[in-house]
Amino acid sequence: MKEWRFFLATGFGMIPGTIAYVLLGNQILEYSRYSKQILWITFLGVVAYIIYLMIG
Repeated sequence: MKEWRFFLATGFGMIPGTIAYVLLGNQILEYSRYSKQILWITFLGVVAYIIYLMIG
């Protein structure tokens, strides 16, 4: 596989996921009455996952 085809296919493959992530992420935080709580829970979950990966 040529290098330019790989990068082109990778770029096109990321577009739908990026659009969905941005649109749905904004809607969830905008319409949620508990947006700060959701943000903190997500943040703590990510931190816990990173600690889990570091501990092994």
